[in-house]
Amino acid sequence: MILAADCLKITNRPAETPPMNAAADTDADTDADTAWAPVRGTKRPARAARHARHPANTTHLANTTHLANTTYLANAINIATTTNVANDSGVFILSSLTKVALVVLIVGVVGHDAISIVTTHIAATDQAVAAAEIGRDTLRDTGSPEAAYERAFGYARAHGDDLPSTSFTAGANNTVALTLTRIAPTLIAQYLSPLDSYRHANGHAVASDPVG
Repeated sequence: MILAADCLKITNRPAETPPMNAAADTDADTDADTAWAPVRGTKRPARAARHARHPANTTHLANTTHLANTTYLANAINIATTTNVANDSGVFILSSLTKVALVVLIVGVVGHDAISIVTTHIAATDQAVAAAEIGRDTLRDTGSPEAAYERAFGYARAHGDDLPSTSFTAGANNTVALTLTRIAPTLIAQYLSPLDSYRHANGHAVASDPVG
């Protein structure tokens, strides 16, 4: 009897409910996901519930996106600023080089014309002395002022000078006096009226036999 009673107690004992744990909860969520028929554009209820239980993930994603956008904007502003500075520097350097080149060009042209005018005046005097000596020697040899002029004129023309007949005279003691003209080659002086007159150099000379 006692054995039968004990068996009856064991038989009538209520079944113990197994404890709920994380694995069971996960299995339940998986079963719910499997049982739910998906509809395009909607989220599974179980997964939505899990997302709702983890709002920190959404906040972290938003912070990451904001940081990426801020970094991209900062990089874009930095690149634009660097580009503008480089462009301004390039324009300044180009403008400076242009000014320097212009100054060098002006100085070079003015210097060329100045040197040409000075050397032309010096050369005109030297050529006049040489032409007068040729005229004197011809006059001594031929006794003809016309022959003396032709020889002096030919010499002057061969060296790029002009010897007008009105500037040539012959006299006693085989004296020859002449004035020849030479024009300086210039770049801009011939286009400026105040400077054009300096291009024309006159060389005057007198040659005669020694008295005695």
